[in-house]
Amino acid sequence: MEFKPRKLQPKKDNKCYYSKENFEYPTYVDECTWYAWGRELECGVPLSEMKKKCPTTNAENWWYDTKFDKRILPELGDIGVYHCGKRHHAADGMGHVFVVEEIFKDNSIRIT
Repeated sequence: MEFKPRKLQPKKDNKCYYSKENFEYPTYVDECTWYAWGRELECGVPLSEMKKKCPTTNAENWWYDTKFDKRILPELGDIGVYHCGKRHHAADGMGHVFVVEEIFKDNSIRIT
């Protein structure tokens, strides 16, 4: 399947985001973890694989808890992760996940 970068928000009828297929729906709609789950489903990652490999916790835990391969240099569709401050310390944030949508010739990336 050819990767198509997403440049607009998903529409409300997109089942990858707005259905029970997305583990984060409806509780975490508009949160980064909800979006990452939906985007991976939209890119063709099977739900069964998502359930086995993808965390259902705060963004800061995804690097540690994912069963997907980890790499330093991103590829299209990869989920990137960062955490803020001390892990499991809610006062300093819960981290963030994003999806790599484009990789440019200078190796900079566009994320959603």
